[in-house]
Order: sequence, then structure tokens, then C-alpha cells
Amino acid sequence: MNYINDKTVLNQMPWLTPERKRHILSTAEEAEALAGRFCACNGCADKAFTAALYHDCAKGIERELLARYPLDAEGFADFPATLHAPLGACLARDMFGVSDPEILSAIKWHCTGRAGMTELEKTVFLADAIEPLRDYPGVAGIRAAAAASLDEGMKAYLENLIEHLRHAGKAINPYTLECMESCRRLRKL
Repeated sequence: MNYINDKTVLNQMPWLTPERKRHILSTAEEAEALAGRFCACNGCADKAFTAALYHDCAKGIERELLARYPLDAEGFADFPATLHAPLGACLARDMFGVSDPEILSAIKWHCTGRAGMTELEKTVFLADAIEPLRDYPGVAGIRAAAAASLDEGMKAYLENLIEHLRHAGKAINPYTLECMESCRRLRKL
């Protein structure tokens, strides 16, 4: 691994606000803790920390990156709030040298989720939602569910997110809906 896997990498992202950098660090620490508790793979905590460290690296520069990385074919273009996730995976790979496909995938799917997520992807997705600086209606219940398991935390967060988006009259990314269906199927097994 030739990429930077420590907090100093944020110094190379001057486009990020101080608040965003605090969120990124908090998410990285939460991802590392979740992985340490729930992930069975060797090195998962390190990968979770790394993926979370880069998860929002494209925030604020999506427009510039879209010229370089058109994402229309993947269905992200209709959901501007989630564009930074797949663009972040591209930026992490091309600017910072992150080459591990599992880490890049966790970055790409941290906003929307997807059907059949890996433990690492779930860890970063959930850490982003429950890191200690997050404060929104229902987050305490999601944190409690996440204390039981990644899958319980995922289900609680997805239900909260989908309800919030529906109530606000916002379109829901199809990947998020597929992720919720995948979680429901897992619970029925």
C-alpha cells in the first residue's frame, strides 16, 4: 500500500471545510471500532479506517470531478447529494493511490448502500451515519441497533433514511432501496 493511511492525508485536501475534516476523522474512528467488534476478516479495522478516511474526499468538488469522471451510466447523476461517494472512490484511487478494491468499494457505496454489501462496506456506511458528531432524529436508536450488530444497525439506519427522504419528498436512490430489500431478505433467512 503506497497511499497515506493516517490523518495527515486530510492536509492534502484543502477543499474540505474544517467541519468536514472533523466528521471524516470521527467516521474513521467509528469505522475502526465497528470493524474491531463485528468484522471477521484480518485487517478489516485498518481497511475500515482507511476507507472512512477517504469517504468524503470528493465533497465540495463534485462538479469539477464530474468533468473527469462521468457517472451517468451508473445511475448516480440523478442524485447529486450522493455523487461525492463514487467520485471519492475515483479520487482516492487516482490522486491518493488507494488501490485496494475493497476499500474503494466501501468508499463508493458509503452513501447509498447496495444490495449484498460486504462487512467492510456496511461498516463504513454505518460509521458515517452514527459517528459521534452526528445529531439527527433517530440517531440514538440507530446507535443502539448498531451496538447489537452491523445488520441491525443497517436496517435501523436505512428505515430512518428512507422515511426521512419520503417525508421530505425527495427521490430515493435505487441503490438505497435495493440495499433495504437486501437487508430485509437477510433478516428472513
